[in-house]
Amino acid sequence: MTALPLVLPVIVLGLGLNALPVLKDWGRIGDLSYGVYLWAFPLQQLLIRAQGPAIAPALLALQCLAVVSPIAALSWWLVERPALSVKGALRARLVRFDDEPIPIAPAGGGRSETLTPFG
Repeated sequence: MTALPLVLPVIVLGLGLNALPVLKDWGRIGDLSYGVYLWAFPLQQLLIRAQGPAIAPALLALQCLAVVSPIAALSWWLVERPALSVKGALRARLVRFDDEPIPIAPAGGGRSETLTPFG
């Protein structure tokens, strides 16, 4: 346990920089990172509520990983991926307000003003 703070970063960097054969094709499932981020905490809370607060943290982590992985995959394929495919079309339809002034008609008549986007 004393050497863990020194050894763990080396292990993490080694795994992150080298492509393991097991993890090489992991991306074909989809980008599960946001789904795990989004769903892990509520699922952990449900598991704690169902099993009691005395559950071992390692057991909770394994159970949560087993439950959150398929939910994150469904979230990627049913929500995130379709939303990302619409992003390009939506961006093309947005109106840009660069530096061109926008004429504003005064409410009570009189002299008109121009409004710039940032001032």
